[in-house]
Amino acid sequence: MADTTTGTPTGAPSVREVEQKKKRATTIRVLIYVAATHLWAGLLLLMFAVGRH
Repeated sequence: MADTTTGTPTGAPSVREVEQKKKRATTIRVLIYVAATHLWAGLLLLMFAVGRH
C-alpha cells in the first residue's frame, strides 16, 4: 500500500531519511580519513625522530 502524501510505499525510507543517512555516512568517513592521516603522519614523525638518533 502506498503512502498518499509522498507516493512512496509504506515502510520505504523517505528521501529525507536517505539524505540524512548519506550525510552521516560521509561525516563518519571523513572523520576516519582524518584520524588515519594523523596516525600516519605521527608514525612518520616517530620514524624520523628514531632514525635521527
